[in-house]
Parts: sequence; structure tokens; C-alpha cells
Amino acid sequence: MLPQVIYRDMNLAGVVVLLCAAITVSMVALCYADLSSWFTGSGAAWLYSYNAFGRFWGYELGIFTWLLGCCTLSAEVVALLTTLKSFLPIFSNHWVYYGSVFGLILFFSIINFYGRTIVKFVDNLSSAAKMITIIVFIVVRVFCIHFANFSPVIPHAAMTGAMPLIKHFGSTFSVVFYMFTGFSFIPIAAKQMNDPEKIFHGS
Repeated sequence: MLPQVIYRDMNLAGVVVLLCAAITVSMVALCYADLSSWFTGSGAAWLYSYNAFGRFWGYELGIFTWLLGCCTLSAEVVALLTTLKSFLPIFSNHWVYYGSVFGLILFFSIINFYGRTIVKFVDNLSSAAKMITIIVFIVVRVFCIHFANFSPVIPHAAMTGAMPLIKHFGSTFSVVFYMFTGFSFIPIAAKQMNDPEKIFHGS
């Protein structure tokens, strides 16, 4: 759902914003990669802060990571159901909508409860579904490209008023930056990976 926000604020110049956000997040990712090469355990930012600053700050960051995970899960469930509304009007019904929200969260909780084997299978299945969707979208929509839509590169609204371009860039950048932050959850399960130091240091 976020690409439409990027296109609205920066039009085709959103590609430049994507590259800037990718470079910025890469700097953060390199910090994670370097830190992960020093540890063999799981925990990501919690593990690093615990060893560097002690139990209190490790606990604080662990709680924050858990809260971030809950917010991310909630946002993705709501985004999925909001998208489904446009295809299936039944989700416009409040009982169906909120029932589906709690049902999906309960479903994911049960999957996690029964261990990493099921989680790994569901994760691989969802990743394959995402890739297939992207490939199908590209193949189908490449024939619908109209070069007249490539102008203007920057929206007119971003070129008028006091510092509008900076504001548009900033609002778009924050959205894109959010899209890239998922990598921070990967080292949480480092202990379940083969040679995690090599994986993250190599990345």
C-alpha cells in the first residue's frame, strides 16, 4: 500500500527517494552486520545493548523490539484486509473485518507456538507467493506503460510554496525508510541459522 503514497508525494522522483533510503538503511545494516560478527547468540539489538550497556538497557530494548514486532504484525494484517476490501466487499462489514483481524493474529500465534518448522514452511510459502505476485504484476503491467505518464517527474505541488520539495522528500523518505526496517528482526533468530557470523558479516 505504501508505493501509492510515494508516487503521490514525489511521482517518478520517488525512485531517487528509494535509492537514498536504501543507502541510509544500508549504513544501519552494516552496523548490524559488524555487531553480529562478534556474537553467536540470538537477540539482535537486544543482545548487543545487553553486552554493551547492561541488563537494564538490554531489557528496555528487548521490550521495544517486541512492541515494534506487535505493531508491524498489526499494520500488515490491517493492510491485507484493507486491500481485500477492494476485491471482496464482505470485508466492509465491521464484524467480518475485526473477526478476520483477531483470526489472523490467533492463526499466526498458533503457528509460532508449534515451533520453527511450521514457521519456516509458512515463511517460505509466503515469500514464494510474494515473488510470484511481483513477477506476474511486472509481466502483465509492462504492456500497459504509457510514456505520457512519465511527466512531470516531480509533482507540481512539490515545486510551489516555501521549501515544498524538502517537505515532500521528507514525508516520502520516512515512508520508504519504514519499508526497509524489517532486516533488524533477522538476527533475532541467529541461533537457528548455520554460521550466523558469516551470513551477517558477509551481508
